[in-house]
Amino acid sequence: MSSHNFEKLIRNVNIDQLYVTDGSELFGARIDEKSPEFDFYIEDFEEQLCIRMNEDYRFQVIDKDCKIIFDGQDTFYLTEKRDRGALVKIDELFQVSSEVLMPMSRIEDIANSIFPVLKKVGTLHISKDLSERMIERHLEKRLYMDYSSEGISIRINFVYGDMVFDPSKEKTGRVSMSENQDIILRDIGAERQFLSEFDNKIYKETETGYMVSGEHFEYLFLSDHAPKLMADCVIYATEAYRNKRVISEAKIHQSVRLSGGEDYLEYNFSIDGLSDAELKSVLKAYRQKKSYYKLKQGGFLELKNDSFEMLSQLANTFDIKSKKLRQHYEVAFKCGFLC
Repeated sequence: MSSHNFEKLIRNVNIDQLYVTDGSELFGARIDEKSPEFDFYIEDFEEQLCIRMNEDYRFQVIDKDCKIIFDGQDTFYLTEKRDRGALVKIDELFQVSSEVLMPMSRIEDIANSIFPVLKKVGTLHISKDLSERMIERHLEKRLYMDYSSEGISIRINFVYGDMVFDPSKEKTGRVSMSENQDIILRDIGAERQFLSEFDNKIYKETETGYMVSGEHFEYLFLSDHAPKLMADCVIYATEAYRNKRVISEAKIHQSVRLSGGEDYLEYNFSIDGLSDAELKSVLKAYRQKKSYYKLKQGGFLELKNDSFEMLSQLANTFDIKSKKLRQHYEVAFKCGFLC
């Protein structure tokens, strides 16, 4: 009988007609429409970490998804959906025995990966010696950013008090803990959620963290991703990175006057953060309907400013001829005034 049909049978059968057997006798069965509650005992045993389930409970899974669990005596549990992921992992952990021994050198990994799973469906009874070593602190996310010819480099640290964890180093294996070292209870869920933000095509994973390379990806990072990261992290940036800013609202200074005694208008303007040499390139990029222009100093100028539209229209309408004049451009328009 399939697990689906068995579940359907249990939900619909008259409880007085449901029995279990130990091979020689029949016992009336019970149905409990909730997940079982466990007790887990955790202690240091001969330089190993011992995790054991309450001795009077035999964990028997009826189906691979842990929808139905039998306690080995007389009760079938119809588990709650929210608990099934944890129950599957517990079934794998205690599949051979109700007692599991693990290296004490891995206590921090175990405390931050296995303990949260056990706590979802049970109560943890941790020995006094171990509980005194366990410390819970606030998670601070730190980002170290730099810029080079290869692109923007990002290094991540997870900090709990004076303890610093580098996820890029942890992928290659953790350092064994000493016997009396404190056990930091990390917020693994929050760490994984944060790292998932880097599962994006603009990021390339490196040995030390991540790299953002290429003009378009650098612009996307600086304009969209970096502001979100800054709201959630403590940022440490080199001067080279700080120069990689995005100018979203270029300040354009303008003035118009009649040229002395001639039928010409003199139109003077300058743009903050933009050299005279780059102005033609900026207007060209705007006419090509680009969303940004990469400045020579490394930053980006967004081209969504209405003033660029005005400058472009003036250039097209009056056939602007420009020449350099100190830190701005001076352009003359022959207007043919009738006066």
